[in-house]
This record gives sequence, structure tokens and C-alpha cells, in this order.
Amino acid sequence: MYSDACVALTKASEGLCLACYADPAPGAFKTIGYGHKVKPGEDFSSGITEAQADALLIADLDEAWGAVCRYTIPPVPLTQGQIDALTDFTFNLGSDRLLHSTLLRCINAGHFEEAAKQFDLWVFSGGTVLPGLVKRRAAEKALWLSQEPADPFEFG
Repeated sequence: MYSDACVALTKASEGLCLACYADPAPGAFKTIGYGHKVKPGEDFSSGITEAQADALLIADLDEAWGAVCRYTIPPVPLTQGQIDALTDFTFNLGSDRLLHSTLLRCINAGHFEEAAKQFDLWVFSGGTVLPGLVKRRAAEKALWLSQEPADPFEFG
């Protein structure tokens, strides 16, 4: 399971907005809270509270964590930092990007040092390097390289 470090990274990277806004990524989907992509049928026209933003974030991180569990081949021996890094990465980019990434192929092959290098490549939006993504990927990479063991019963 992802830890408080993952939640903190996601909150810091996304920032908090209690009203809907257009995400700066190509395709300009509506977003609210800590980067929650507004889904069909959701109505946040009156805005949300910080508590609602926290609840949306946890639900979104749970979904990202689920994708990490589905796509990594057990028993991949991930550290807590690696779990946190992958969960934030998947939250930010989506499970399809994780599924089709060289990052995932490196992980599933057990090439963890090569996987760490992959974070540096995911800093573009619309063909432009974004400083916020450079910072976020550096934080994910730092988590990836940390050595705190994960509880083996929490993964998979």
C-alpha cells in the first residue's frame, strides 16, 4: 500500500483547487481538488471542501495503487519508496501509460536501476519540458531509490 509520503508528494505536486479548472495538459480535461480528473456524471459546479478533496485524492490514489498491483509481476520485491513512486506516477499519468511504459518493463524484468532512470524521461507535456514535471519526477526517483522495505503483506 502507498504511504503518507506518496500522499504528501501528490498533494505538493498537484496543489489544491476547490473549484473546477482546465488541466494544462493537452486535451484540457476538467480537474478539481488535488488533480482529480472530473468524470462523466460528477458535478462539482459548486466547488468542494478540503475534506472532499482529500477523499477524492485517496480514492484516486487507491485506483492508481490498484493498477500498480495489477501490472507488476509478483513477486516483484518493491520497497515502500518504490511503491510510493509508482503510485504517484500512475496517478499523474494514468494506468495506460504505466502499462505500456519502459519503466514497467524494467521493473518486471528486475532492472531497478534502469527503472530509476526512466522517471527522468516523463517530463514533457505537449512536447515541452515542464519544470513542475521535472521536480515531480525527481521526487518520484528519490522515493524509488530509497531503501525503506515495504510490508510484504501489503503488496499484491
